[in-house]
Amino acid sequence: MDVDTIGFGDLEMEVLWPPADAAAVTDDDPNSHSIVGLLEWRRFRMLLTGDAEAGMAPLDPGPLDVLKVAHHGAALTTGQAMIEQARPAAAVISVGVNNYGHPDPGVLERLADQGCLVFSTRTCGAIRFDCRSNQLTVRTMAGGQP
Repeated sequence: MDVDTIGFGDLEMEVLWPPADAAAVTDDDPNSHSIVGLLEWRRFRMLLTGDAEAGMAPLDPGPLDVLKVAHHGAALTTGQAMIEQARPAAAVISVGVNNYGHPDPGVLERLADQGCLVFSTRTCGAIRFDCRSNQLTVRTMAGGQP
């Protein structure tokens, strides 16, 4: 798979999906073309998954600090194998009120079973991850809790 990399100083993002040959994605679902990127800054690693559903984009991101859960936490996202392999310390789900039942309880359960702290924009508002020190800190703008 060809990988495109965007960099700025110590910050780098590898575009993992879609492949450079867009014709390789034969599904008409626009989510199949959603950008998936691995963001790295020093030792901090975050996977940005867009709306890509599990199995759509072949991912093996390695250990993560933060996982942005795909497609508002829909049932067909964030599979068990990827969570076990990535072992994210925290996950963020961008989701609004009454958003088609998202996030799915199964997705939340898979993340919790791995000991992952889950933050939702529905309850926390804006979420800020600070990785400048040797540990990850999280601030929520609405004061909500995971």
